[in-house]
Amino acid sequence: MTPQTALVIGATGLVGHQLVLLLLQEERFSRVKIFVRRSTAIQHPKLEQHLVDFEDVKSWASLLHGQVLFSALGTTLRKAGSKAAQYK
Repeated sequence: MTPQTALVIGATGLVGHQLVLLLLQEERFSRVKIFVRRSTAIQHPKLEQHLVDFEDVKSWASLLHGQVLFSALGTTLRKAGSKAAQYK
């Protein structure tokens, strides 16, 4: 099997963080590229972290190269403060 690159958008939340930890243990992935608003505390040789502005996708779209994409974007209404902010 050819090693693959996993892409994770939103890796700082509860689900995204756990997903990244699982992907880093997977032998089929030689790289795990994460796209986050703020830095994570995860350190691993396979990890490639990108701090991005999710509202300016054009500035980081060229980095989205891999075989498998996972989206863990999301928040609670309480954390967002309003339905509009949660949707955004």
